[in-house]
Amino acid sequence: AARLLDAVPRLMTGVPFGHAFYSALGAGAEIKPHTAPMNLRLRVHVPLMVPEGDVGMRLAGEAVAWRRGEALVFDDSFVHETWNRTAADRVVLLFDVWHPGLEDDEVGAI
Repeated sequence: AARLLDAVPRLMTGVPFGHAFYSALGAGAEIKPHTAPMNLRLRVHVPLMVPEGDVGMRLAGEAVAWRRGEALVFDDSFVHETWNRTAADRVVLLFDVWHPGLEDDEVGAI
């Protein structure tokens, strides 16, 4: 994971609102609708374990699903929620990158 993250362009580091961690959503768990506190970042989910069945995310009113081998990139300042209505855990590598609408000098000023 560390090598992967080292190769990510514009990975958010050195700020309290940039994260990188493994996110496990246990069997039968859900995360209620919520938003990020700002729109300075895009959140990336790299699916590692995705059980078959009813496991997904609603982002800005649209249902999306994780697919192994495909990163899911989204602006988490939009309302989103997740659920795992299966008997197995869902695990993703989650990390943040600077929003592409920000110029490098703007990122440096933050």
